[in-house]
Amino acid sequence: VSTAQSAVEAALELDGGGLSTQVRDLLQRGLVRLEQANSMVRDLADLTRGGVLRQDEISELDVGELISLVVGRLADLARRRGVVLTWSAPAEPVLLSTNAGMLEKIVTNLVGNGIRYTERGRKVEVSLLQTRAEVQMVVADEGIGIAPADQARIFDEFYRTPQAREMSRLGTGLGLSIVRRFVERLGGRIVLVSEEGRGSTFTVTWPSTRIPREQDHE
Repeated sequence: VSTAQSAVEAALELDGGGLSTQVRDLLQRGLVRLEQANSMVRDLADLTRGGVLRQDEISELDVGELISLVVGRLADLARRRGVVLTWSAPAEPVLLSTNAGMLEKIVTNLVGNGIRYTERGRKVEVSLLQTRAEVQMVVADEGIGIAPADQARIFDEFYRTPQAREMSRLGTGLGLSIVRRFVERLGGRIVLVSEEGRGSTFTVTWPSTRIPREQDHE
């Protein structure tokens, strides 16, 4: 899929000016479909990661630093869409034994969705909290919200709400499935509170302890 995408991009770059409007439009539409296919392949690869985490896949990291990096990367998307993106965390490091790649995927999906499904001028707030027993990340948006009938299915594979499909054709319907799977593999839980037309709040909570390792099951 990546090779096909690169070939179409090269064709547009090399001879884009000499192509008819109709041909150029077809190639551009093809690029969009290829990117969707690429996204689905990546998401399916994430979704099929199974088993307990190995010792070498777990490290202690500053959760606030990682989330801050992801929020920074998504700030440009928020600006382009006219969405106000905010981030808050404790002043001291919030340390957790976890998997950096999985945690990054969780944050990217939740914050990215919040931005994409929030209208211009409204807010997406990301915050990190820590108590003696728990580490909690909250992603709250003022977006389209999720109807009660859809909330029970929102974490199902390939499911997208009618409102989400209407707002954006992009998306595989796998993002939240991956989020829930990764959250649970990292020993946590995710809770959704949403009201249609008024936004959604996703709260991810992990105990302030290490997550299961391969040797724990020997």
